[in-house]
Amino acid sequence: MVSLLLISVGTAAQDNRCPAIVKQGLDATDQVCANTGRNQACYGNVAVDFEPQPDVTDIRFEAPGDIVDVASVRLMQLSPMDADTGIWGVGLMKLQANLPDTLPGQNVMVLLFGDVEIENAAETAQPILLDVTATKTINMRSGPSTNDAVVASLTNGQTVTADSRNAASDWLHIQLVENQAGWVYAPLVTAEGDVNTLPVFTAEDTKSALTTMQAFYFKSGIGDAPCAEAPESGMLIQTPVGDTQIKITVNEVVIALGSTAFFQAQPGDQMAINVLEGQAVVSAFDTTMVVPAGSRTTVPLNADGVADGPPTWPEGYAAEVVDMLPVSSLDHGITVPHP
Repeated sequence: MVSLLLISVGTAAQDNRCPAIVKQGLDATDQVCANTGRNQACYGNVAVDFEPQPDVTDIRFEAPGDIVDVASVRLMQLSPMDADTGIWGVGLMKLQANLPDTLPGQNVMVLLFGDVEIENAAETAQPILLDVTATKTINMRSGPSTNDAVVASLTNGQTVTADSRNAASDWLHIQLVENQAGWVYAPLVTAEGDVNTLPVFTAEDTKSALTTMQAFYFKSGIGDAPCAEAPESGMLIQTPVGDTQIKITVNEVVIALGSTAFFQAQPGDQMAINVLEGQAVVSAFDTTMVVPAGSRTTVPLNADGVADGPPTWPEGYAAEVVDMLPVSSLDHGITVPHP
């Protein structure tokens, strides 16, 4: 569940235009977003592209102050800074993610700014499934290795459904019966289709169990700060105070986050996850990295902006990328650590 506001700022004075635009944009966001309700989207400026879900027709999201259910939103795109017109897009979301319904005051805060596009994937993604048939009696294991425990078996000629694979495509994840799943060795089954079309397995990647915007596709500008006082385009995500850890899926990368991180992503290049507080556990292509505060990991992205490889080993982030981030606009203040 989510609340979202997108705004742009008016023209600043000719002198010192860029930092004035940043300050006005963030101050306006802090003020106007203060009382936005959960699971709502509030339009703040006409320079925002908006696309509803395909089955949504009776929706009005055309003028400042218009509010819609974010479940109706398929895609939203913010405006990069234009110093000539004084426009700089800023958006605020408050997500439920996997937080329990019993904690309505606890939300994940997402602050978007600049050249950013976000597309809801939690409700639009359709699973890819293939029928596979055992060529002889074979074992089903708890993981994609002969070192993993045998949890069941398939008889010769038995057909089951595969819903994902490992990165090498030599093991397939299958559903045997309700609530029982496991792995079979791909050379021991015949598939009704190309197993490489199956998604790479992640334990959390069950789209039907995701709340609105818990899974999404995201892209941003990189290195585009128009002045020293402005942040580069991107997305800040902060979890509630305490030991709470949330799970989200960004560009098909599964992320368990406990506190604050800054994201940037470009299709055909990479997604960078800079951890400013706490830690992030980042998983893609059968690889998991624990990323502590003061460091970052990157994940390669294909031309469609989808994960195309495992996360890298953590390394110190670049100070110039994080120094001007608008962390004062987050729900709880933090001090950005040195790399």
